[in-house]
Amino acid sequence: GVQLIISHHPLFFKGHKNLLEGDPEVDVICEMVRARLSLISAHTNLDKTFYSGSACAARALGLENIRQEGYLFIGDMPKDAKVNASGLKNIMHEKLRAPLRMYGEETASIRTLAIAGGAYGEGYHEIIEKNLGAQAYLTGEIRHHEALDAVERGLVIYDGGHYATERLLVPELASYLQNALDALKYSVRVYPSTCVSFPGALE
Repeated sequence: GVQLIISHHPLFFKGHKNLLEGDPEVDVICEMVRARLSLISAHTNLDKTFYSGSACAARALGLENIRQEGYLFIGDMPKDAKVNASGLKNIMHEKLRAPLRMYGEETASIRTLAIAGGAYGEGYHEIIEKNLGAQAYLTGEIRHHEALDAVERGLVIYDGGHYATERLLVPELASYLQNALDALKYSVRVYPSTCVSFPGALE
């Protein structure tokens, strides 16, 4: 009975000059049109809000004093927490249920973490050049040479996977939308999707 889907990733990432069935993306759109099903995709605009996967990850990790710089969300470890890079990796693995890859010194002391989920490996440049005060950076995808450069420049890098660093936004966004609709007394029910598993994902 659904009439509207709100997604993070859009179906089309490249321009289409026509809609001819036989293309997997177009087939989905055609099926939705026939079913009179609407779609809203909030991608980079959602990434700059406090309902982004990055902001949700910061809250899930218990970071304090969370602030925003473009697509980056920066937060401090709790004052009584003395965490090194290896220990933070273990915390992330537990809280985010992500198969993390770490680059950098395992014993480095981490007081402040920057996060940009999805594909924003180049974000480490911003952390360093704007002197944002983070000793570590969690993102969803980073190229090998970017990770090596970031480590050479003093950062610890965590690659948590595109999916794992963004899926946390679904229940939080659904809850926000439901509360907003209820406040307006609209008779609309919001259902958060069940995240689809794939090889390598942790459930």
